[in-house]
Amino acid sequence: MKYGIFRFLLLGLSSVLPACAAGAPMDESGGAPAPARERADPSSVVVSVDAGSRAIGAWELEFRYDPAVVSVRAVRPAPEGGFPAAPMSDPSTWRSGATPILGFVVGNAPSGRVDVAVVELEGRQAGESSLSVSVRALYAPDGKPIPGTALGSAARVRVR
Repeated sequence: MKYGIFRFLLLGLSSVLPACAAGAPMDESGGAPAPARERADPSSVVVSVDAGSRAIGAWELEFRYDPAVVSVRAVRPAPEGGFPAAPMSDPSTWRSGATPILGFVVGNAPSGRVDVAVVELEGRQAGESSLSVSVRALYAPDGKPIPGTALGSAARVRVR
């Protein structure tokens, strides 16, 4: 298990790096003007991980939503988060209904409940969607798997 965190990072990065290498933006700003979008309320969700008293070295979560109603517009660092690096996500999943988000820290690892990302949403059509976040993998700084839960600041989104 000595190399567990590195295996996690390699697997996680292998899904994100192809999009980055292809020049895919991490949000939809810039380029041609975007078509008019429906308003999502809330327009962003703060995502947190809770590992109790254990230090968190790396995490991978899955953010779920109804892709007919809402899509992910951007994934950004949490303003009060304990992870200095921006979370990683593959933009090709942002309209899929299940978007993986991952991150890691080298150095001082946070513990307890930690805000790890802000998921910005955009409406696709009027309606409501449930929102959920689940842990796919959670590791201590030494690479050992640890238990924990994922939380979102909202459980539903309404598009008008």
